[in-house]
Amino acid sequence: MNKKQVFYVLLLTIAFTFLLNLFFGRFVAARLSTIPFLNRFNILSPQAPIVINTREEVRVNDGKDILEAVASIKSRLSQVVLVQNGQFTVAGYAVNVASEGLFCAPQSIFSSKTGNYYLVLPDGRQAPVGNKVVDPATGVAFFSADLNAVPVAAWGDSSQLKPGEKIIAVRNSLQAASPLVEVLFVGRAQDDVFGQTYDADHPSRVFGTGDLQGLPLGTALVNTQGEVVGMLSDKDFVVSSDVLKKISDLYFQNRQKITRPYFGFTYSQLTRSGSQLRGLPEGVQVLTVDRTSKTKSPAADAGLLEKDVIVSVDGQALSENQLLEEMLQKYKPGDIVKFQVQRGKDLKELSLLVKELSK
Repeated sequence: MNKKQVFYVLLLTIAFTFLLNLFFGRFVAARLSTIPFLNRFNILSPQAPIVINTREEVRVNDGKDILEAVASIKSRLSQVVLVQNGQFTVAGYAVNVASEGLFCAPQSIFSSKTGNYYLVLPDGRQAPVGNKVVDPATGVAFFSADLNAVPVAAWGDSSQLKPGEKIIAVRNSLQAASPLVEVLFVGRAQDDVFGQTYDADHPSRVFGTGDLQGLPLGTALVNTQGEVVGMLSDKDFVVSSDVLKKISDLYFQNRQKITRPYFGFTYSQLTRSGSQLRGLPEGVQVLTVDRTSKTKSPAADAGLLEKDVIVSVDGQALSENQLLEEMLQKYKPGDIVKFQVQRGKDLKELSLLVKELSK
C-alpha cells in the first residue's frame, strides 16, 4: 500500500469516526440515557443539553373566508324599496327564502301607508311586494313577489356560534355593485342564559354581538360559510336563524299562516351554580305573570305566581342544558302543558291550557 492509499484510508476512517460519534452521541446516546436503569448509574449521560425541536403550522387568515362568504351570499339577499311620487327609498332588506319568490324581513320596514313597496333582486329584477304573513311572536314578515328562479339563502346554526367567532353584516346596494359589509364578532354564545330575561311568548334567545347601531333593518348576519345566522329586526335586536327556521317551518306547515302559542309570563333561566347560591332548585324562575289582557292569560288561569320555580315541563326536567324556550315552542294552541313548580318549600302541579298569541 503506497502513501497515497494510506492517506485516503486515514481520511475515510476519520470521517467515519466523526459521523458515527455525531450520530451516536446526539441521537442514540441521548435517547438511551432516558432509560431509568442506565440513568441511575449515569451511563451514557449526555454531556450537552438535549434540544427537541417542534414545528407548528400557523394558518394566517388573510380575510379570504370573508370574501368567499360575501361572494356566496350576495345573490341570496334582496332589498325592499318604497316608491312614492316617482321617488324611491330603500325601506329595508330581506332574505330570500324560496326560489318561487318568497322572502322574509322585519314587518316594521312596511310602515308607510302611502306608496308601493317593491322587492329588488341583486340581478336587477323587481316586482311589487305581495301578500304578507306576520309572525306575532317576532314581528318577522314572510311575503311574496312575482319572481322565479330566485337564489335562496341557507340557514346556519346560530346555536353553534362561539364567542370570538366572526360574523358578517351584509346588505346589497342599489348604487354599488358590491355589497356593503361590516365584520362583527360574537360576544356571547346563544346558550349563555346568565342574567337574561325571557318572554315565554316571544322567542328571544340569541347570540350577542358588537355594536349594531347604524345597521338598517333586515340586514343579514352571515357566518364565514356564507349561511344566514340572524337578521336585524329592530335597532339593536337580532332574530337568530334558529328562530327564523322555526317561523319558516310554521309558515309552510300551516298553509301560509303562522300560529304561535300564548302562555303569558316572563322568566329567567337558572344556571346550576346560580340556583345553588340562591338556594333554589334548577329550572326557571317566574318573573311576571300577565294579568293585563282582557281575557285571562293561560299562566294566570293556571295559578302560576311570581317567584315560582318551574322545575319540569310534562315530566321533562329543566336545566341550563334543557332550556324552557326550546320546549315551549313545541306546543300549539289548545295543548295542555303540565308544570311542576317549586313554591317555597312546596312542590305543586299546574295544568296550563295554551291559547293562541294575537298580533
